[in-house]
This record gives sequence, structure tokens and C-alpha cells, in this order.
Amino acid sequence: MMRLFALALTMLLVAGQLWSQAPASTSIPPDSEILNILKQRVDDYKWSLGIVVGVIEPGRRSVVAYGQRSKGDSRPIDGNTVFEIGSITKVFTSILLARLKGRALRAGRSKRTGPT
Repeated sequence: MMRLFALALTMLLVAGQLWSQAPASTSIPPDSEILNILKQRVDDYKWSLGIVVGVIEPGRRSVVAYGQRSKGDSRPIDGNTVFEIGSITKVFTSILLARLKGRALRAGRSKRTGPT
């Protein structure tokens, strides 16, 4: 379960970084390509037993899932599968603060050093 949590967190962080740095014209891969990536991560690399990815962009909302819930539970996962979140609110809070700081810097409302 912790490996699944760690992978989900890593994907969230990477997606957040890519989203915040990507130009507006960059598109997210189609669901079939995302599914192939998930299969590779689960079956070939053994990063996790299962991964769920949510995609939200203008004109598109989808959930792509692959894998199983746990070693003893082969039921497939989907967008309604509940995952243990653990103690990661610090990570979410720091990501939010970093994004706010970045927006303030781009808007000229903040300096690179000192308090925000």
C-alpha cells in the first residue's frame, strides 16, 4: 500500500511540475497512451500494483486506471478506488505555496528572496 501511495504522490508532484511549466499549447496524451504508460509502470517496472490517473483539461475529463487493489485482492481499480493518503498534507501545502509564490513572482508582486 505504501508503494502505491508513494507512486501516486510522485505522479502528482511530477504532473504538478509539468502542468505549471508547460506552455498552454501542450496537450496531454490520449487515454490509450496513458494506459500504455500505466501498464509499463505496473507490469514491467513493478512500481506499484495499480495506478489511477485523472485528466482534466478544457473539453476533456477522464480517468485511466490499471492494476489491482493489493496482492491479495485482484479486483481492478478505478476512479472510485479509495487510497490511503497518509501524512502528506505538508507536501500539498508546500506545492500550493510554491505555486502561489511563482504566480506572485511572475506578476511582479514578490521578490525572489524574503517573505512572500
